[in-house]
Amino acid sequence: MVGSNKSCMKLNLRKAYDTVNRDFVIHIMKAIGFDDWWTSRIYECISTPTFSIMVRGRPTGFIQSSRGLRQGDPLSAYLFTMVMEHFTCLMDIAEHSRKITPIFRLVKPSVSHLIYADNLLVFIKPRDEGIQSLVNILSSFEDASGLSLIKGSANAGDYDGSILV
Repeated sequence: MVGSNKSCMKLNLRKAYDTVNRDFVIHIMKAIGFDDWWTSRIYECISTPTFSIMVRGRPTGFIQSSRGLRQGDPLSAYLFTMVMEHFTCLMDIAEHSRKITPIFRLVKPSVSHLIYADNLLVFIKPRDEGIQSLVNILSSFEDASGLSLIKGSANAGDYDGSILV
């Protein structure tokens, strides 16, 4: 990234659905306007799944789920999207306070990042304060959401401004 004024960073989330903090899901739902009736039902749905395992071809009781969202449950994708919206809000706040500068500023809305199932693509100008702000955002997001980055898996490089497909 030396000498470039644009960077693209690919960040990988560790076990994305499996590590989401369930209380954070409910906090986000309340923050965007869901009432207690809905949040209590959603919490019951995400906190009560049980799993049966097979040993030598026979089911051997049930194991209570203790964290995360159940992969394959249609509701989980929507809840995970709400969790990731918090990351978007943190990035928007940093952009509006000029702590980060997205490289796609001229398009409306500006694009500082893209979110996929367990990956984040971040497009910012690689200034020291911008990188430090991104590190702070990621740390805050990890603490609140329960999600974490796979350390050492990030890829970063110069970005030439071409359209990504």
